[in-house]
Amino acid sequence: MRILVLISFALIGCDQGDLPGDAVGTYRVAARLEENGCGPSTPASVSAEFDVEIRREGETGFWIPQGQPPVTGVLDDRGIFLFQVAARLVVREEDPVLGLAACVLDRIDEVRGTVTVADEADASAAPDGRLLGEQTLSVAAASGADCSDRIGLAEGQFLGLPCQIRYALEGDELASPR
Repeated sequence: MRILVLISFALIGCDQGDLPGDAVGTYRVAARLEENGCGPSTPASVSAEFDVEIRREGETGFWIPQGQPPVTGVLDDRGIFLFQVAARLVVREEDPVLGLAACVLDRIDEVRGTVTVADEADASAAPDGRLLGEQTLSVAAASGADCSDRIGLAEGQFLGLPCQIRYALEGDELASPR
């Protein structure tokens, strides 16, 4: 079983045709691994780079990684944002013959931070918006699940559950939405 850490909140099935809200900016983001509490057998990139568009409608924010559907969250008027995606993954079904309960993992991807935008007074100036934040991937066994066979040092196993993988995010605006 492999849990891949994808900075872009890999979700499937949405179209980027009509994007919600007003553009805040598009950012080239560098992600740097700060902590891998899930262990060395859990694949986590040391660094990654990706582009993300941030949009806003009121205090609702939209995190839109290139080629991915929007993730809805909060983006206030000071530029503070929080985006979160939760998923449940059935790793192993219950096996009554072996007396094993199902192994079900709850995964929460969270991106939080701040974004500053270029000075609107000078729309001709080079983009100077910044994005600073962190992404945290949290993994835990669901209530009642038995994932003890997923703890260890073999490939794809966790050192322990629950665990977290955390990245520092830093980005620069690519183009002004104005």
